[in-house]
Amino acid sequence: MVDAGLLNAFRLWHHNLRNNGPCALCSQEPEFLDHLLIGCVYSRDVWFRVLRAYNWHQFTPSTDAKLITWWLATRKMIAKARRMAFDSVVILVAWNIWLQRNARVFQRQSTQTPAINHHHRISKGMLHGRTDKTKLPGTFQ
Repeated sequence: MVDAGLLNAFRLWHHNLRNNGPCALCSQEPEFLDHLLIGCVYSRDVWFRVLRAYNWHQFTPSTDAKLITWWLATRKMIAKARRMAFDSVVILVAWNIWLQRNARVFQRQSTQTPAINHHHRISKGMLHGRTDKTKLPGTFQ
């Protein structure tokens, strides 16, 4: 199995893009996919805030967790009726963290966690059956 960090470094090198090594979100650890999406202090703050909104804060991933392992184990602890919502939350949060990482790396932009929470409020409305997107502010319109 190819190491995710090595694969990301290879892709950056292959496209003549700089790879500084440290995480683009926290600059404290090497940028590996699992660190970036759930182990980074920035990402952990996002996960805690979003999961707290669903009263799932006790499922906030640990710093050394692997995304897929945490996700599959945690979804088994969620009531079956809520698992689809949980899966959607995981995908949306991971996607927003990845977008934040790309904004910092490629456009030199930085968004604080409240902006990601704004995206979460929009997605939460969609998850709860709110389909009138004209009333939802933000980028998912």
